[in-house]
Amino acid sequence: ILNSEEPSHSVWVQISNFPYIFFVQGTPTDGNDLSRAGIRFASRVIVLARSIGSSSEINDETMSDAHAIFAHQGVIGMNSSIQIVTELINVSNVGFLDIGGGKNKGYDPNSRTKKISSLSKQVATSNYYNAPQFIAGIVFSSSMLDTLISQSFYNPHITTVVQQLISGQVHEVEDSSAKKSFKSVDEQLQYERVKFIKRVKASHLFQIAVPKDFHSKTYAEFFKYLVTEWAMVPMGLLRGVNSTFSSQYRGNHVPYVFTNPPSSATLSRADRVFVLSQGAPSAKLTGKSVVDVLNNIRDLKKVELDSPRRASAEEEKDAEIRQLRREMATLQEGIQEIRNLLVSQRSENRPPATPPAQETARRKLSASPGHEALGHKTSA
Repeated sequence: ILNSEEPSHSVWVQISNFPYIFFVQGTPTDGNDLSRAGIRFASRVIVLARSIGSSSEINDETMSDAHAIFAHQGVIGMNSSIQIVTELINVSNVGFLDIGGGKNKGYDPNSRTKKISSLSKQVATSNYYNAPQFIAGIVFSSSMLDTLISQSFYNPHITTVVQQLISGQVHEVEDSSAKKSFKSVDEQLQYERVKFIKRVKASHLFQIAVPKDFHSKTYAEFFKYLVTEWAMVPMGLLRGVNSTFSSQYRGNHVPYVFTNPPSSATLSRADRVFVLSQGAPSAKLTGKSVVDVLNNIRDLKKVELDSPRRASAEEEKDAEIRQLRREMATLQEGIQEIRNLLVSQRSENRPPATPPAQETARRKLSASPGHEALGHKTSA
């Protein structure tokens, strides 16, 4: 979380329930603060709109989103391949957002950005739903919910459908022992039908990758496979970005949602599929289930908090090397002390030095003729 002000205690208590939440105090329009937050190594980011304060910002539609637009451009400038979602107060400003897409190679980003920006400004004035930024899913505005709120007044089931897609609410089953009285057979059949529907386990919306066996296959083939083998209902595709040098290149530089695609649509390695499933997708289909990932994170956090961290093999080896070095240093100190002691003992047992005068007289005596006889006699 990168913000100029620290979150309140009540807010922090709620978000601290999630693992690995960090707060960096700074502004998202400053490149240094973005670097401190690790934007160059991030894979996803959400830019929230700043609350409108002055009356001038309310009157000027462009200035109301200036902070979010500058933050969006700064993030894209430092990490063009990041997946970003930016909240706008006025959707007419969608044309000022760079669309990114730096992972793809073989295109000119400057010319592409100019074309998309000019196109977005023209489209946003009439219908922002057709803007490339909206199609790519990088922009969100609370005004998008106005239509749903208005239509829910006439069709209350809209909120139920949205709630099912987001959270997968489970219906409560009524007590079967309670006796019901019906005025007609049709009313009883309707009651039994609703009761049966309520007993059906609710489904959740998931996004899964396309298995390797279905690369370059049609959407109809994969649809049949998911329904018959995995009890999943595909809802649409998230078209990924393929390299310009790939045979599956479609010309898009950003991902986009493809709702209810035709049966002849070809799948690629970069695509994702939206599915309705009663449980998390199996690891055999996706490689690893969402439940497994969450459980691993929860277990890892619990181990870090409840038990001391166990040293790795490299750390244990480094500790042994440091211990051997300390023992060798102690041994060298002991050897040096022994050497100093031997030197001191040798200096104490050495005979006194002969004065120079006596040494000269002794040499003269040894050189005289009678010295040899005297020496022999003395020896005898």
